[in-house]
Amino acid sequence: MIPFRFPGALIACFAVCLIMAGCSAAPVQSASNDTVSTIQQDSSAGAAQTPQAQSDNTQPEMILSSSGINGGVIADKYGMRGSQKDGSTPTLSIPISIENAPEDAVCFALRMIDSDSQPLSGFEWVHWTAVDIMTPNLPENASIDMASEMVQGVNDFDAIGYGGPTPPDKPHTYIITVYALDGETGLQNGFTKDAFDPAISGHVLAEAQIEGVY
Repeated sequence: MIPFRFPGALIACFAVCLIMAGCSAAPVQSASNDTVSTIQQDSSAGAAQTPQAQSDNTQPEMILSSSGINGGVIADKYGMRGSQKDGSTPTLSIPISIENAPEDAVCFALRMIDSDSQPLSGFEWVHWTAVDIMTPNLPENASIDMASEMVQGVNDFDAIGYGGPTPPDKPHTYIITVYALDGETGLQNGFTKDAFDPAISGHVLAEAQIEGVY
């Protein structure tokens, strides 16, 4: 019997088809890898930018300090053991310094209360309220010397401005809170203590506290 032989042309054609099939499959795999690589690069770039953006937008915490409070104790001259008084009410206001206030703050408001007066008077005694303060630094006696540069309310001594600590029974803790505001309150000198909170409500950008014992 004569063996069957494939024609040479048919073998060559079959080989060419195999080569072309292999070449057409390669780009599909390559294209898929390129896509994954691009997504990973975009994701990585986004992750690297996020912490930087957060860092740029971080506002330092507003800080309140006073040279009249040392070791948590209010100096004698700012209270009943001081020499500056109106009758029996101390009037030498304590110095206050504000740091890291928001850049868009227009003015400040402050309130000083006796947190230990509740058992004696039935409420927290208000020693000082002031609004529309245009400076971050209030020196000693600012309640009198800078009265024209702020608006002050009536304290619980029934006087406008600062009334210093006069604890009747034991050392009390006094809390001074300062608020950075986005605008002026519109209050007038002699406003009541009850008008303070509504006047600043919705306008507080930041606040800070400091305490002292007297």
